[in-house]
Amino acid sequence: AGLGIAAVVLQTAVGLCVFLAYGTTASVARRRGAGDLRGARAQGVDGLWLALGIGAVTTVAGVALTGP
Repeated sequence: AGLGIAAVVLQTAVGLCVFLAYGTTASVARRRGAGDLRGARAQGVDGLWLALGIGAVTTVAGVALTGP
């Protein structure tokens, strides 16, 4: 049962990360194709910050909820 619950939680986290990667790639490509290099860079940096935030929250939650 524990393995089943852990698999669902991990799959949800992976799904969120994949969504972030695809969404950021498309928006950066769209801005780059439109010639908005400054906007593309800003969008890429925003995606990196969001990924860092999600990773930090996931790590803290994982450490806090994991037993010895």
